[in-house]
Amino acid sequence: MNADPANDYPSEPDERNAFWLAHFKQMLVSGVSRRQYAIQTGLKYGRLAYWCQKFQAEKKNQSHSSVSNFSQIKLSNQNPSSPILASINMNLDYTINIHDIAVLKTLLGD
Repeated sequence: MNADPANDYPSEPDERNAFWLAHFKQMLVSGVSRRQYAIQTGLKYGRLAYWCQKFQAEKKNQSHSSVSNFSQIKLSNQNPSSPILASINMNLDYTINIHDIAVLKTLLGD
């Protein structure tokens, strides 16, 4: 590979991906804009922008598909004997009544 990265990018897909991922991460750490990073490193701005968008989309897709910190909620059609501590109205179609203090604390982030 030549010393000028703007003129010689890796040709193998895995190497190319690793090359741009390393630059993407370094750009985020640097705190500078894409354009400024491209200027500082001698990379072509259009290529850098393409790969940044690609990695951001992948990161977004991973965050939507990963396991979250949601608590499991058990639903019941029965009328519990304990009082309703809170109600959540959903689009005027559904109401969620909360009877358990532990569930309410979880929802409130305590």
